[in-house]
Amino acid sequence: MAARNWIAKVLGSFRRRVNKQSETPTERKLKTAQAITRIEERVLKKLGVRLEGSATDRLEVWIQESLRPCHPNLEQPLRAAIQAFDTIQERKRISPELLDVIVDAASSSSIPLYETVTGLLSELTGLFVEAQDALLAMANHSCRQVRFNAILCIGESTPRSLSVQILRQGLYDRSAKVRVKAADCIGRMRLRELIPDLEEASRVETNAKAKATMEFELKLLLDGYILERNSDSTLDLTVRIKGGIVGRPVSELELKQRGIEAIVADMIGEPS
Repeated sequence: MAARNWIAKVLGSFRRRVNKQSETPTERKLKTAQAITRIEERVLKKLGVRLEGSATDRLEVWIQESLRPCHPNLEQPLRAAIQAFDTIQERKRISPELLDVIVDAASSSSIPLYETVTGLLSELTGLFVEAQDALLAMANHSCRQVRFNAILCIGESTPRSLSVQILRQGLYDRSAKVRVKAADCIGRMRLRELIPDLEEASRVETNAKAKATMEFELKLLLDGYILERNSDSTLDLTVRIKGGIVGRPVSELELKQRGIEAIVADMIGEPS
């Protein structure tokens, strides 16, 4: 309980700071609110505090404080998707009707809707073949946004073989936006078996942003880090950690004394 109160106090202060920034775009506010929820859950889990309540309970505050004032038209489909998810979990079985509600919301072009519901579908892909089939159908959809959202549905629960299939296909999607997200997801999930595909896709890529993303993720997968020298001869070190990417400046002296492997291990929190 003490840990929960501490997290609530810290995040409450962060929420107040965000709300005071009236100039912040609506979508940024929504994404920040969602990120706060995800951070709270990860920290509480790490501290050994059991998360109580259903998905509906955990998102209720976010819906009332952020979604409803900004996007009232999205509340009904979001609530329907969350209710469908909770029903599936309670019954421990899935039905086409419930799955369709979730897939429809996960396929939306509205950021606050699909960023929430793609996570629910991702969790279901680890439990039900029907959810896996639905994800594959999204990845093959004629609409670019739906194919993009399909990649967002890939997570730790998704069978690795399905993730590899969809992401390999995504590297050659006709949309550069999808190709960028596929490369990003490959790096985030550290799917080293897709290194040859990433190399080939990078070689033939014509879009500058997609090519840069592929090359960036490729370097991180191959070496585990990126060490770059700036124009003023300073060094920047970038590594991927669980949940994102971190970087910091490194001096020539530190590099010589400690070695790159020890510095990288320290940055990702592993014993050197």
